Amino acid sequence: MVEIKIKRGESIEKALRRLKKKMDKEGTMKEIRGHRYFEKPSEKRRRKAAQARTGVGTSSKMSY
Repeated sequence: MVEIKIKRGESIEKALRRLKKKMDKEGTMKEIRGHRYFEKPSEKRRRKAAQARTGVGTSSKMSY
């Protein structure tokens, strides 16, 4: 679960921006969007194979 603590004197807009950045970094929204509808296992394999061929979704910058 993603949590942020609102700093003293911080506006709600800034806190929401920090929350969205944190969620993007963790991939939370991407995962939620992926579960919007059921995907058959064969479709999932086909999509993953296509991503592997094109390199879509792979990051050249790896952070450990």
